[in-house]
Amino acid sequence: MPLPFFTVGHSDRSIEEFAEVLQSAEIGHVIDVRRLPGSRRHPQFNEDSLPETLEATGIRFDRIAELGGRGRCRKRFRSR
Repeated sequence: MPLPFFTVGHSDRSIEEFAEVLQSAEIGHVIDVRRLPGSRRHPQFNEDSLPETLEATGIRFDRIAELGGRGRCRKRFRSR
């Protein structure tokens, strides 16, 4: 039977709130699919700090940017 997967965004949560959300849903492994894994406004979710924090709470962390990331901008259609 395939394992379920969930999506979650960090929004403006603290890292503690984020970890609580994951733990309450019994998430044991996070895959970060962001192409640009950083946030100026929320540095607790940057590539250099998020893995350490999650692993300290017992949540495994991996990053696979090829699974997601920002899409290419689409050309706008001109109105006639």
